Amino acid sequence: MTFRFIHSSDLHLGRRFLSLPEPPDGNLRGRLMEARFDQIRRLAAVARD
Repeated sequence: MTFRFIHSSDLHLGRRFLSLPEPPDGNLRGRLMEARFDQIRRLAAVARD
């Protein structure tokens, strides 16, 4: 039987990026949080494949 592992760390799932200033032209914090979750979804897809 073969075992394969994917390890990730320091995902900072609860971080809200409150220390970053919010620019007047958009939702930077929201975009950063969404980008983080996009990468987690990508990691999950790689693990499933």
